[in-house]
Amino acid sequence: MLDPAYTPGTGTPEPGGLTPREIFPLLRGLCAENDLVGFDLSELNPLVDSGDTTALNSDRLVRECLTGIVMNKKGLNGRGYLSPLTSGDNQ
Repeated sequence: MLDPAYTPGTGTPEPGGLTPREIFPLLRGLCAENDLVGFDLSELNPLVDSGDTTALNSDRLVRECLTGIVMNKKGLNGRGYLSPLTSGDNQ
């Protein structure tokens, strides 16, 4: 899913993956628009992740998915949603 440049702590790096900037909103939108039952995070090896890059990106992926699930339960559309707390200028 993520490019190995952003996930060095994986057992099987696969080049040509997505960047965090691409995958975070994509994952949030997918989780917000579908009735998810569960999800799985795999290929995280903290022993080879010396800078915690993989662990931090994995944590963010899980939080984006959980945010999308909550958005779905609250009836918010996952596409282009901006929180009213952070978009006070109505742009």
